[in-house]
Amino acid sequence: MQGSNILCNKMSFAHPTSAFCRLTPPSARGHSEKNIHVPKGFTPNNDGHNDKLYPIPVGIKTLKAFRIYNRWGLLMYDNKDAGINDGWDGKYLGKPQPTETYTWIAEGIDDDGNLIRRSGNTVLIR
Repeated sequence: MQGSNILCNKMSFAHPTSAFCRLTPPSARGHSEKNIHVPKGFTPNNDGHNDKLYPIPVGIKTLKAFRIYNRWGLLMYDNKDAGINDGWDGKYLGKPQPTETYTWIAEGIDDDGNLIRRSGNTVLIR
């Protein structure tokens, strides 16, 4: 998780050096994180688990956009004013897309009125 620290023996390290370390998310440490997370992969196979790719806003008041592009830059999904339960089902023009890496861009407004932009890659797994 972006912005996380590894806690080992009550000390914080950038990288774990022991099998007895644990990942502690910023929210558990009392920090107010403002970010938009998107899973690294999803499986749109209609089994009820990970069937859609959607943004997970943290400290975001309004999610303004969520866009997904294929490796050639073709816009596969565009959901302006995207909601937390809206997401890409892995289809383009009604046709299931192949297993590959897709690029996403998300924009939102945080609780302080600042624009937050994030981008990354995710893998569609069939």
